[in-house]
Amino acid sequence: MTLPLTALPVAAAPPPAPAPVADPARDHYERGLAKYNLAEFDAAIAEFKQSYELSKAPRLLFNIAQAYRLKKDAESALYFYNTYLRAEPNPPNVRDVEERIEEMRRAVDDQRKHNETAAPVPAQPTAQVQSPPPSSDAPSRARRLKVAGVTVGVLGLAAAAVGAGMLGLASSDASTLRRVATSGGMWTAANDATYREGQSAQTAGIALVSIGGALVVAGGITLIVALRR
Repeated sequence: MTLPLTALPVAAAPPPAPAPVADPARDHYERGLAKYNLAEFDAAIAEFKQSYELSKAPRLLFNIAQAYRLKKDAESALYFYNTYLRAEPNPPNVRDVEERIEEMRRAVDDQRKHNETAAPVPAQPTAQVQSPPPSSDAPSRARRLKVAGVTVGVLGLAAAAVGAGMLGLASSDASTLRRVATSGGMWTAANDATYREGQSAQTAGIALVSIGGALVVAGGITLIVALRR
C-alpha cells in the first residue's frame, strides 16, 4: 500500500550558546598567576592587586604576600599575611600562614639588625691643630741679643784700642833703643829693661788686637741676628 506523502519533521536547531560574561577580576588573576609561575613577581603583584580591587577576594591577599616573600621583601610580605588573616579570620591554611608570619618577622628583625650594624659611624670632627701663639718673650730676647751684640762689640773695640796702644808703646821703646844702638852709646840696665818691656808690650798688644777683632766680629754677628728677629 502506498503511504501518502507527508512532510518529515525537521529537528529543531540547538539554542545559541550564551556569550561569555566578561570577568576583569578573573582576567587579572589569571595573568597574575602566569607571571607568578614565571617568577616575575612584580608583575604578578600588580595583577593580583588589580584583581583584589575588583573582587575583594581575601585569597588574593595571600597570593600577594607569597609573591612578596619570594621577592625577598619580608616587610611587605608580613603586612599582607596579617591583612589576609584580618580579611579571612578562619582560613583553611591558617597554620601555614602563621608559620610564614613568624618567618617574616624573623627576617625583618634580622634585616634591621644588619642595617644598624652596617650603618656608617658619623665621622668625628677633626681637631684643628693650631700653632702656639708667638711667645711674648721673643721681643725681650731680641733686645737682649742687641745689647749683648753691642756690648761684645764695644769690648772688642776697647781691647783692640788697648792693644794698639801697647803696640805703639813697644814701637816707641824700640825706636829709642835703636837710637842708643846707632849712636854708639853705652847699653845700660835701664836700656835692657826697656827692651824687655817693649817685647812684653808688643806680645800683649798683638794678643789684645786679635782678641778685640774677634769680639768685634762676634758682636756684629749677634747684632745682625737680633735685628732679623
